[in-house]
Amino acid sequence: MICLDWDFDIPMPAPMQAAITAAAQCLWQHLDLRSEAQVFILVTGPDTLRRVNRQTRGIDTPTDVLSFPTLDLREPLPARSDLSRYRWAIDPQTHRVALGDVLFNVEQALCQAEEYGHSPDRECAYLAVHALLHLLGYDHQHESDRSLMRELEEAAMAAAGLAVTE
Repeated sequence: MICLDWDFDIPMPAPMQAAITAAAQCLWQHLDLRSEAQVFILVTGPDTLRRVNRQTRGIDTPTDVLSFPTLDLREPLPARSDLSRYRWAIDPQTHRVALGDVLFNVEQALCQAEEYGHSPDRECAYLAVHALLHLLGYDHQHESDRSLMRELEEAAMAAAGLAVTE
């Protein structure tokens, strides 16, 4: 199970938050990960994402989502992994593995939903699953990695009832 700890600089409608939570749980189940984990999510706006993007990546533009993993994974965590081996990342209060932080630009997500013709719930859930995969060591620098990430994203979205319909 994955627990999402929320903080809000700007409001997010409850259905979007529910879609994100559902998609995250579906990804966790799809990967069959064998530990409880937690992720901190800050829902904020473009100014914060622009500032953090500039400070951390040297890119002076806002972005939709940023991930900051706790675990320094050299390879993506395979299915059926037991995260409890990362004892140093276990939160002593919750006894869950702290995977990292996600900063979420809800305003940009809403614009992208309109641009791509997706529901806002679907776009937000997709971005959250994408960010969660980054926390689990997945990346999209190479085509094979991008294909795997896209496959996992779409599997989670389909399981959550948020697949793209043609």
